[in-house]
Amino acid sequence: MQTYAGNTHYYSIEWFRVSENTIFNIGIRIDKVTALMVLLVNFISFLVHLFSIEYIRGDKHFEKYFSYLGLFTFSMLGILLADNLLQIFIFWELVGLSSYLLIGFFFTKESASYSSKKAFIVNRVGDAGFLMAILIIIHFTNTLTITELPGLISNIPSPWLSLAGLGLFLGAMGKSAQFPLHVWLPNAMEGPTPVSALIHAATMVAAGIYLLFRINFIFTPDISLLITIIGLITSVIGAFSAISQTDIKKVLAFSTISQLGYMVMGMGVGAYDASLFHLITHAFFKACLFLSAGAVIHSMHHVKLEMKKNGVNVDFDPQDMRLMGGLRKRMPITFYAYMIATASLAGLPFFSGFMSKDAIITALFAWAETQNPIYYIIPITAIFTVLMTAFYMFRQVFMIYFHDFRLEKFHPQLAGAYEKVIETPWLMRIPIIILASLSLFFVFSYNPFDSNMGWMNSVVSANTFSTSQLNSWHYTVSISSVLAGLIGVAFSYYQFGRKDFVSEVIHTPMKERIFLTRLSFNSWYLDKIYNTTFVKPQLLLAKYFTWIDLHIIDKVINLISSMSIQQAKLITWLDHNIIDKLVLIAGYKQIIIAWFVEVFDKNIIDGLIKSLAESLKTIGRLINKLQSGNAQLYVASTLLLFIVLLYNILT
Repeated sequence: MQTYAGNTHYYSIEWFRVSENTIFNIGIRIDKVTALMVLLVNFISFLVHLFSIEYIRGDKHFEKYFSYLGLFTFSMLGILLADNLLQIFIFWELVGLSSYLLIGFFFTKESASYSSKKAFIVNRVGDAGFLMAILIIIHFTNTLTITELPGLISNIPSPWLSLAGLGLFLGAMGKSAQFPLHVWLPNAMEGPTPVSALIHAATMVAAGIYLLFRINFIFTPDISLLITIIGLITSVIGAFSAISQTDIKKVLAFSTISQLGYMVMGMGVGAYDASLFHLITHAFFKACLFLSAGAVIHSMHHVKLEMKKNGVNVDFDPQDMRLMGGLRKRMPITFYAYMIATASLAGLPFFSGFMSKDAIITALFAWAETQNPIYYIIPITAIFTVLMTAFYMFRQVFMIYFHDFRLEKFHPQLAGAYEKVIETPWLMRIPIIILASLSLFFVFSYNPFDSNMGWMNSVVSANTFSTSQLNSWHYTVSISSVLAGLIGVAFSYYQFGRKDFVSEVIHTPMKERIFLTRLSFNSWYLDKIYNTTFVKPQLLLAKYFTWIDLHIIDKVINLISSMSIQQAKLITWLDHNIIDKLVLIAGYKQIIIAWFVEVFDKNIIDGLIKSLAESLKTIGRLINKLQSGNAQLYVASTLLLFIVLLYNILT
């Protein structure tokens, strides 16, 4: 079936049939949003592939790495193009498999292996909710086709509709790392850095936001409010957790969690266009940040290898920002790209992130205006999160690119290591430069303070707010967010921009820091709570079942197999030693019987036949003699025969 509806293209065929009224189709649905997302995923994936050629060069699993990347991209494209929820769910699980393979790519590292399992287990919780929603929807509507569902939602009773909406949101919570299912994302940093760029920018985490957009019609007001609150909590938790991290990639990971919270808040209040706009801008500047971080890590690895060649073998973490500093002079291109992407993420004017973030916050104020006044706490908290974002991102910039190179201070034996820091090859620099360029405001709108004048409005026009509602809050939000961002930058400079303070902060052990710093570093201790109460019990249960499989089930199967082998040996022995001999004896019997038959045939049957033939010949000769041709003899014989016959009759 092939149909067109405006700018939307549908193509589907019957997949399988459960009953006369329940038919599952498989097909594609392409509209402007789908086309934009497909372009985004392919573009980011292409740049990540390009960057990875140099980054992963020399790894013995080079080919396997790119096959995993290809599977990841294919799975995400399947989600974007799917026209029904079952089809989405299949590709949804493929995305989960791809992330498991890529996060655990360095599987010889225990931390990487553990992190991949953790991501897989936590996402299964959300996927269980997704599957539950699918079962509810198919039960009441007999279809899972997204284009048909809006007209059939009235068939689902209200409690079941809320439960279905909650289940779908659970699925999105897992993929888009929303509280409380966000704990897997920081651990996903164990995979290669380009993989982090792909996961955090355009594939896995974007899948949940895209799903919320596609099925927004199913959410009841209560579920929409829950979505908004969860998005707010996630945004605050992610931003606060990023403030005191020392791993360059973990700062960006918690940043992703926080920014996804913004997008989920937008979806909850009905600002679908603003959320998708932020999804796209975030894809560019976050991919730029991760690839730039990958360039820094690659350069720090280079320092380690070069010092090892010089006979100085010191093991250090190339991702620890405390060991960096002053890299802007050694890696100028990476530094400027990082600054542009950081300014965009922090929501500073003249960068894309400022416009998309403000669009969401403006919608939050417009929504709160129609609700209970207490709901104003949501957009106000969102602006405070802007302050935290600017603080932790510029803290990272100051720690990596400014001041002195601290690796030599931590490890005096590495004197001269700073001179070993080099800018990355051009194959890695080109994707970074392209992504940094796409983080500037003019890519999306010629007015840096108003996204409504850009081309995004012609692509996404799904919004529940009028222009007048949004305009009434536009300038208030712009001024507030700019002030919040500048305050965050200033506070970051006060703590980490000055040489005398940065050394004091960096060299203070975490256990001696204040409680809030330790709370931030340990991400509210949620990770430890999950590991203790959920992840480790699941892994322990898996080990228990593995033990049962190896020591009980396998042994029973081996015993049965061993018995079967013995039986086969016994049958073989019987065949060779008894059956074959019986067959041989039977063969001899057949030969003897055949000899007796032959003797009987020759001496009895043939003898009888020959004797009978000789007797007949003798009789024939006698009869022949009687036929002499004498007529008188014939008459006399006939008369004699007549007399004998008459005598017998009379007597």
